[in-house]
Amino acid sequence: MLDFFRRLRGEGRLVVLCLHPTARYHLEILREVCEGFLFVAGGGVTRHADFSCLIGDQRIQQYLGSDMSRQAEALV
Repeated sequence: MLDFFRRLRGEGRLVVLCLHPTARYHLEILREVCEGFLFVAGGGVTRHADFSCLIGDQRIQQYLGSDMSRQAEALV
C-alpha cells in the first residue's frame, strides 16, 4: 500500500489519507507519504505544515496518548 501512495505522489496526484493512528507504522506512513496534515476535532479543523508541527500540537499528543506520542516524537 505504501508503494501505491508513493507512486501516486510521484505522479503529482492528490491523495487524502485518513488515519486514526493505533500503531507505529501508521505514524511512519503519515511521516513518509503526507505533505500536509489536517487535524479534525471538536467541530474544527487545524492545518499543520509538516509531521513535526503535527506531533508538536498538544491536542495531537492528547489524542495519541503517551505511548504513541513518544513513538511519534522518535520519528521526528
